[in-house]
Amino acid sequence: MCFKPTSGGYPMWGSKSWIFIDFEVFGIAAVPDSIKPGILGMLVETQEISTYLCFILDEELKPISDMFPEYTVYNPEFSLNLIIKHIQQIDQNNECKFLFSWSNNDVEWMNRFFGNISDISELRTMNALPSSRAKARAQWKMRQPHSLARYLEKINYKCPKQVYPTELMNDLKLIWRNDPTNKTDLAKKKAYELLRYNYHDCFGLRTVMRILEGHTELPPSDEFFHPDK
Repeated sequence: MCFKPTSGGYPMWGSKSWIFIDFEVFGIAAVPDSIKPGILGMLVETQEISTYLCFILDEELKPISDMFPEYTVYNPEFSLNLIIKHIQQIDQNNECKFLFSWSNNDVEWMNRFFGNISDISELRTMNALPSSRAKARAQWKMRQPHSLARYLEKINYKCPKQVYPTELMNDLKLIWRNDPTNKTDLAKKKAYELLRYNYHDCFGLRTVMRILEGHTELPPSDEFFHPDK
C-alpha cells in the first residue's frame, strides 16, 4: 500500500517512519507469569509504504502462516533477528526509530520474549499512551478511560465487528491439534478474523497517533482487512 508523504504535521519522535505493534496473548495481563504469546502484529510505515506483518509465535498456530503467507511470518523461536530483518526489508533507509504500543504490556512482553531490541539495533520499544494521553487531553479534553477503543471511537475509526482474539486462538489451536492440515472455511474464517482484529489494533493505533500529531493526509487501510468483509 503506497502513498505520498504527509503534508502538514511534524515527525513523531524525530522520525518520518514508524512501527506500531500489538501482541495477542494467552493468559491474564495482571498475572505476568501466565502470559504466553500467540501472535505479534506489526505495522511498518515509511514515507513510501505501509506494510502489515504478523509474526506467528505459537507453534500450534503455524497453519495461519500457510493460509496467509503474504501477511505472516512463522517465528516460533522468538528470533529478534528475524523481526529486524523483516523491518529492514521494508524500511530500507533505516528511518524507523521506535516500535510504538498502546500500553506498557506490549513493551514488557517484547523485552521478555524477544530481548531488548536496542541491544542489537537502533530501534527501541515505546509505550505511546502517556504522550498520546497528554495530547488528547489538550486537544480533545479526553478523560479516563484512556483505552484505544475509546480513542478510535473519538476519531470515528471504523472497526470490524467485535471478536475476542484469545478465544479465536484457542479455537484454532483445538482445530489444528486434531488436524494440522485443516483448511476448512471455518478455520480460515477464524484465522482471518484474528489477523484482521490485530491489523486494526496496529492501524488504529497508528491513526490515532498521527491525527494527534497533526498529520492531515493519512493513507487508507489495507482493503484486505476491510472492517465490512
